[in-house]
Amino acid sequence: MKVKFVNMFLLGTLAMGSMMLGMTSCCDDDKENGNTGGGGGNTPVVSIKVDSVRMNKSATGMLVGGSEVLYCHIYPDNATNRKVKWSSDNVGVASVDSAGNVSGLSKGEANIKAVSDDGGKVASCKVTVSENAVPISDIKVSEITLDPSSGNIELVKGVDSLFKVAISPSDATNQFLNWSVDTAGIIGLSNLNEGVTNEMYVCAKDTGSVVLTISTTDGNNKSISCNIHVNDYVKVESIKIGRKSDKDAPIENKQDTSFRFITLTTDGKENPSGEKVFYLDTIEVLPANASRKKLHWSSSKESLAKLDTSGGKVKVSVKSWVGGIANIYAEAIDGSGVRDTFKVIVNHRKKVDCNRVDPATGEKIPTYAVQLWYDGPWWAEFNVGATIESYSEVDDAKWTKIISFKGQKVQDILSPAENDLFPYVGNYFSWGATGQYITYDDPNFCKDGDTLGLGKGDISGWLKLDNTVGDVARLKWGNNWCMPDNNALKGLAKKAYDTQKSTFIDPNPECRVDTCWCDGVVKKFSGSSIAGMCFIGIKGTDYECDTIFFPVAGYCFKDMKGVFLYNVGTYGNYWSSVPRTDISAWRLICKNSSISLGYDGRYYGRSVRAVCAK
Repeated sequence: MKVKFVNMFLLGTLAMGSMMLGMTSCCDDDKENGNTGGGGGNTPVVSIKVDSVRMNKSATGMLVGGSEVLYCHIYPDNATNRKVKWSSDNVGVASVDSAGNVSGLSKGEANIKAVSDDGGKVASCKVTVSENAVPISDIKVSEITLDPSSGNIELVKGVDSLFKVAISPSDATNQFLNWSVDTAGIIGLSNLNEGVTNEMYVCAKDTGSVVLTISTTDGNNKSISCNIHVNDYVKVESIKIGRKSDKDAPIENKQDTSFRFITLTTDGKENPSGEKVFYLDTIEVLPANASRKKLHWSSSKESLAKLDTSGGKVKVSVKSWVGGIANIYAEAIDGSGVRDTFKVIVNHRKKVDCNRVDPATGEKIPTYAVQLWYDGPWWAEFNVGATIESYSEVDDAKWTKIISFKGQKVQDILSPAENDLFPYVGNYFSWGATGQYITYDDPNFCKDGDTLGLGKGDISGWLKLDNTVGDVARLKWGNNWCMPDNNALKGLAKKAYDTQKSTFIDPNPECRVDTCWCDGVVKKFSGSSIAGMCFIGIKGTDYECDTIFFPVAGYCFKDMKGVFLYNVGTYGNYWSSVPRTDISAWRLICKNSSISLGYDGRYYGRSVRAVCAK
């Protein structure tokens, strides 16, 4: 085969014109990994420091009156300040100007140095000046190696790749290399650093195959070759990232079936030693023959979820005490605009000590609280009196049983209700009372204007319920809990009664949540058959994945025949700790996808949803 050589450098003589077969823009590995500077707008300019400086020769010789040009290369190639200062340590023997031109002045030796302005990095060349031609020490190249490794290399049309050659020994006298191809027109060679030939951009110009040969020019005849095949450019069409199921994974989490998100729980307390770590180890880029399958990784909230892509793995470190949402993005860098998202969700949910007891075992039931907006109350997940740990326990059969109590007389259904109703929706309390509302004459019933809370104080005025008078949440569950006040309930209500205007404000400007009405068929939030209102942190905030569910437990009301249950399965009624008058108190009502804060007579038996007292 006839080989066509493109000569580049011979014994220090630069011949750039014959080497420039296709100078194009550069796309090295750093750029493929997304480490490129932005341009335009207000993008800040990043200063890239000089790492090292290297000359094309470590030693050279010349006659008195002779001259030679030395070349200096700055690393990395994209260093911001690439200026160097040239100097000679023996100006009587050899001088050098600002462009690296060395002149022999008298017999002797001199060290020519190039020092970078940035960082003071130094490269030097020993110059021997003689009156007669005297050979200098000549260190031959013994080996050259190529990165990417020699053999078969696949390139993509239109993409430039940086090829690097390592020369051994590193102090070889003549380090100029000759690059050649056996077929013109398929690749171009572009040396963008004058005087340095161990780095070259290979520009894939057209599809096809070509043999690239790199050889020394010091007479030692060392060379290396590789077969390059240039393929058409194929863009990425889809990306899917995820996490494999791993029973030994060092993290407690809840995931969907395709492992597209991970959910953690925070207690709101900073605990650096409790940082959670997991790996995104399911990464699929299609089509399989996409030209550039490397991805640019980023986190929308590094203060919550920080990425580390070193070592060939995608490591995610989560500050599980922070709370909020971070989107992990994997984006194609081929201009296709394709990307995929993996959500890291740290719920604002914490475990709180509670006197809630399992009636079967007598042991305390784990009780959690959820926060739905910044600096807002922490809501218990269940009503006072409920003993379940998850609404998923309420299947179709149990829900049918629960709603069968509607219209029943409480006194007549008390025993079955203690097993089939109260454990799921909690008890019903008249305002200020601390026991289940059963009969009109029951001491737990609050008569208008009377001393309330089992006779523990007169609260007929405007005082708020507290642990000494009628706060059933605190008295039943312990001092970590209390009944919510109006400020807490206003955050949930879509409309609220204005006592000054004697009308409802709709919408309520103090509402801090979104809502979803769960009707027993749609189980998106409750995950069960129970009907109710799901309160959700507002979309676009750190609380958008935090939810709390209020079942529509109905209420108790007295008539001439006794105390009956009404609207079980259609209405939810929840007391505030704040009275309105000496015969009424504030309450939250959920019905027909409407949530309002109003008031009612204290004699109604309603549900109580506790909040954290601290």
